Amino acid sequence: MRLHQIKTALIGIKPPVWRRVLLSPEITLGRLHRILQTVMGWEDAHMHRFVQDGRKYSDPRFELDDIFDERKVLLGSLLAEPGSRLIYEYDFGDDWQHELLCEEFVESDTQAPYAICTDGARACPPEDCGGPHLYDDLLRVLKNPKHKDHKEMKNWVGGSFDPEAFNLEAINKRLSSELKRKK
Repeated sequence: MRLHQIKTALIGIKPPVWRRVLLSPEITLGRLHRILQTVMGWEDAHMHRFVQDGRKYSDPRFELDDIFDERKVLLGSLLAEPGSRLIYEYDFGDDWQHELLCEEFVESDTQAPYAICTDGARACPPEDCGGPHLYDDLLRVLKNPKHKDHKEMKNWVGGSFDPEAFNLEAINKRLSSELKRKK
C-alpha cells in the first residue's frame, strides 16, 4: 500500500506547532478530521471544514453553505501527489487553520485504515484560548507570575501548560484507540 506522508502545521503560530503522519489514501475526510483532532490534541468541541481550491468539505450535520460531504471524499483524491495542500479549519470562533501538505508517498505492507504520527513539535494550544493571536497573549501571561491574570490563566489551563511538550508515544496510543473506533 502507498501511504501519504502528510505534514500538518498550525498557521500563524511561531514557533510552529506541527505533526507528520502516515495515512492510508482511503481514509475519508470525516475520519481524517478525527485523526487530526487526535494528533494535534484538540477536543473535537467545535465545527470544522476542509478547504481546497475554493471547495469546502465538512460534516453535513453542521448545515454549512456550499459544503461537500466529508464522509464521501477520500484523502487520496485531494492530496493526490506530493506538494498537494489542503486547509483544515477548526473552531470558527478561534479560527484555527492547519495546512496539510502531502510531502511524499511511502510504500508499506500495512492494511487500511492506517494512521501513525511519526514526528512533530510542540503542544497544541489549549482549546478555546482565542486563536493564534490570543494564544501568544496566554503564553506571555503564563510565563510571568507577576502578571495580574497569571493565577487565573494558570487555573484555566489546569495548573500548568508546557507549550514545548510533544509526546509521540502518547499521541500514537490515542491514535491507535481512535482507529479502533467505528467509522
